[in-house]
Amino acid sequence: MPHLSNNQEPDSLDEILERRQTSKSWKRFLSKKIIAGVVIVALAPFAFGYFWSGSSSPTEATTATFKVAKTDLQTTVSSSGNVVAEDGVAVSFSTTGEHITAVYVKEGDQVHAGDKLAAIESTDLELDLKSAQNSLNTAYANLQSELDGATKTEIALQQKSLDSSKASLAKTQEDNEFSIQQAETKLANLKKDLASIENGDATTDATLEAVAQAYENALLKIDSILIDVKSSLDAADKILDQDSDYYLQLGSLNSVKLHDTEISFTKAESDYRNLLNNYTAVSASSSKADVVAKIDAAIALTSELSDAFSSLYDTFENTTTSTILTESELASFESSASSYQSKMSSDEQSLISSKQTINSQVLSKSDKVDSLNDDIQDAETSLAETRASAKRSEASAQNSVDVAELNYLKLTEPATAVDLATLRAQINSAQINVQKIKNQIAEATLTAPIDGEIVELNGQVGDLIIKDQNETFATILNKDTFFIEVNIEEAEINQIQKGQRVIATFDAIEDTEVEGTVTFVSLTSTTTGGIVTYPVRIALKDWSDVPIREGMTAYVDFVVGEAKGVLAIPVGAVVTRNDKSFVSMEDGSSREITTGFNDGSMVEVSSGLTEGEQIVVDAADSNASKASPTGAPAFTEEERAALQNMTDEERQAFFEEKGLSSGMGSGPTGGGGTMSGPPPS
Repeated sequence: MPHLSNNQEPDSLDEILERRQTSKSWKRFLSKKIIAGVVIVALAPFAFGYFWSGSSSPTEATTATFKVAKTDLQTTVSSSGNVVAEDGVAVSFSTTGEHITAVYVKEGDQVHAGDKLAAIESTDLELDLKSAQNSLNTAYANLQSELDGATKTEIALQQKSLDSSKASLAKTQEDNEFSIQQAETKLANLKKDLASIENGDATTDATLEAVAQAYENALLKIDSILIDVKSSLDAADKILDQDSDYYLQLGSLNSVKLHDTEISFTKAESDYRNLLNNYTAVSASSSKADVVAKIDAAIALTSELSDAFSSLYDTFENTTTSTILTESELASFESSASSYQSKMSSDEQSLISSKQTINSQVLSKSDKVDSLNDDIQDAETSLAETRASAKRSEASAQNSVDVAELNYLKLTEPATAVDLATLRAQINSAQINVQKIKNQIAEATLTAPIDGEIVELNGQVGDLIIKDQNETFATILNKDTFFIEVNIEEAEINQIQKGQRVIATFDAIEDTEVEGTVTFVSLTSTTTGGIVTYPVRIALKDWSDVPIREGMTAYVDFVVGEAKGVLAIPVGAVVTRNDKSFVSMEDGSSREITTGFNDGSMVEVSSGLTEGEQIVVDAADSNASKASPTGAPAFTEEERAALQNMTDEERQAFFEEKGLSSGMGSGPTGGGGTMSGPPPS
């Protein structure tokens, strides 16, 4: 675990306790899976006596100041193993399914650690990296956008969309009310006519003048309806414009529906032109057969258009939205289609009514009764359909309003903690993906982990890597090379990868660290006593001056993450309020900071503090002073090492010399407190 250096001053007791966690004895405890609670029990009385001032009660905490300084932070995975000496090291590609594009060595060549041996195709990985980087940039942009909030222009546009949706709903409701009222009036009139005929109030033989007036009224109605037909065809043509940006998105869930809809409108437009061409000269003075034929053609056309707009509505129901075709735009299209369908249906019924009026003038009483009964049944069906259509169109329009209101609220309300956490998680996921691809690109070039001679080479340019990644590509011989072999448990194996930096210490060699590199991570496991582990091999670097021997016990830290030369403070000094981080300054003020890398004990400060500033921390978190807050003296490195091997009597004499109590008795601490319990072992 990293430590802050405070201008070569003696360490505080807290630093003593923290460094004990990375000492050889502590690593032995970790490698043997000793539960940390044992250590806590041993440390608790010692720490309480040291850090609680002026009282034997542990409820009155003492604070201290901490000097902000630069340091190196690290997170590691620890394990232990043994040193092995082998004549050669086998290296292999960790990726399969790619062709070898270059081989840089041949058998018999001398290579140095880091020299390139061979490479495989990485073009796709480079493209994947660009895509992953774009995704990461998008994730950053999304978070920044959420933090910045919507602009006035964006809010105004969304408000406009909401207003438009509400206006569309009102128009739909108005049109539907009119259509339903027409259908209800028609039904009521038919029932009234039927009652009148059955009561003998209606004449059975219509006058020629009444018949002529009925024909003239029907023709006038056709002229009016053809204006609606032209307007509806123009609207459909505009919506189904194949040059529009959104055309390819229409009917994306059911392309057959879009095709059928377009065919329906094409036929309707053709029938409209035929009606104009064939019946333009028909007037009230024309033959009754011609007038009836024109009425029938108009009825067929309005019915055809009603079905076509119903099909268009279904097409919109099978359309997905996007930035090109938004939900509010699609809802507007649906509302228009529903409105035109209702209008054409209403026009059709109006024409049918006109035809029925004509027929009623020439039918006998019994025929009229039969005809009216049929008309009443049709009118009741039409009314039910009109009401159902109105309900669908209003539901669609209301949904558009709901969506627009929700979007407006999302745009104007501040981001929630959950939203920000989700966006930050997306950034973290994107960062991991970028790093994963970078690692894959790095692994596309195979390098020598040690100095030595190429004694075996199993591959050439053009070969396809198709076997297990443990298959050896090259063997490098160096009799002076030592390795450390460790077994990593399954819970931690995914944090270990080839090429990873490792720091090793040795039970038999005091105060010595040797760096190494992971050269092999097994894909196959072994199970011992129910524990699943994977063999991992580490090649040591620059160890010629270190008396390492085969078989020595080694303790290794795999570097999982690190930040070098960064400003850092104790994690416990940071207070989070409203998703923001703060620290207490020496003058009593509170200052907002931005944190970065966190190793569990210390956290990087990327902004908000400068080197040398003093912050206030709990005494238990302080590494700043050379003595504890109680005024007790600090221990030197030599004293800490000596404490580990002292007997109780030697430790008692040592603490009495320091003016402290070792826990075997009680006495002054030099600061008004007491210290009880043995020091950490």
